[in-house]
Amino acid sequence: MKKLLLIIVIVIFGAPALFALDAPQINIQNLRSKGMGGVKLSIYDDQYAIMNNPAGPAVVDSAWVSLIQAQLVFSGDFIDFFDHKDAIIALTGEDQINIDNGTWNYLSRLKLTMSTTPVYISLLNILPLNLNLAIFDSLNVRAKANPDVPVPTLDFLAYNDTAVVLNFAAEFFNAKDVFSLYFGVNAKLIHRLQFGKEKMDIFYLVNLGGGNFEELDVRRALAFGMDLGFAATVGSARALTLSLTLNDFFRTKFSWSRPVKTDSLGGIFGDSEGAGEAYINPSLCIGGALNLGTLVPLVMEDLILSMDIRDIFDNDIVPFLKVYAGFEFALLKILKIRGGIYQGYLSGGLGIDIPVLPLEIDAAYWGEELGRYPGQQRLDNFGVTLNIVF
Repeated sequence: MKKLLLIIVIVIFGAPALFALDAPQINIQNLRSKGMGGVKLSIYDDQYAIMNNPAGPAVVDSAWVSLIQAQLVFSGDFIDFFDHKDAIIALTGEDQINIDNGTWNYLSRLKLTMSTTPVYISLLNILPLNLNLAIFDSLNVRAKANPDVPVPTLDFLAYNDTAVVLNFAAEFFNAKDVFSLYFGVNAKLIHRLQFGKEKMDIFYLVNLGGGNFEELDVRRALAFGMDLGFAATVGSARALTLSLTLNDFFRTKFSWSRPVKTDSLGGIFGDSEGAGEAYINPSLCIGGALNLGTLVPLVMEDLILSMDIRDIFDNDIVPFLKVYAGFEFALLKILKIRGGIYQGYLSGGLGIDIPVLPLEIDAAYWGEELGRYPGQQRLDNFGVTLNIVF
């Protein structure tokens, strides 16, 4: 029974699955975007503008100093729970581990992420020379089940990113506020510390549970990358916004080093040896947003419709999974109602913004596809973020 609980805890305490093992993308969980179906390229009026589109800070009129203090995301295949609940309940009364492949795979998709972005500071439009700054630290964990016979195993990956993003964004064409063009570029310095191991059996899991990390493959890397962004606004009130981004446009390169291990902690900071290279490949994305304004006072104000098409030239992603679409409107001035289609699955969200307090609360649900085609492996996600914004 204790071994079973240990496995379940280790499997659950992970982040949503990451597709690239060697060099996953930097992961900033923007729950406003998630609630709106994942759209972000043309959504600039918040503290995530630097990460949404490098040109975004030039479009924004306001200034922010933002610190995200806490975030929690719970993920799993909740709809299929009732197909496995009897087997899971039966296991709680057994001393031996006896999980069929279907139930084991289901348990492997239950995940909990706490403080995905524990530190995220952004300074938008308050620095001189059109410069903006974002500093963040994020921790992501992945546990993937391998229901091998006779002993199930786990592939484990955890990585911590500390990144500094310096942004330059400016308007370079203005036709009397009817049509404007904007340009932006991000320069980002990333320090990544990664722990991982494949095919961990129950003995490795017990060691991890006891705080013994000597068996893990420890790597670290320093990488430099750049993103380009363009935006166009149409109409005197910027009713239509069009965006184009090229992220990691010269391939963000990670030169891995492997610390010489002396003990469970000293090995992380000891002398290093080469451990290969990995890249984040360029990604071309386009998007647009239509601001319809107020339709019903106090009930539906500041209505925004938006859509993104991302990773356009990535042939490994099914075209249907590249599309994100959503909406947002204000209710009673302080509530933001959100919804959308995230890779073909529904999403929804709620935002609370009280003007007299430097506090924003965002909550979101979204479904996403972890497989290679629509409907293969859905993951349900629920998240809450508390933001301190000045």
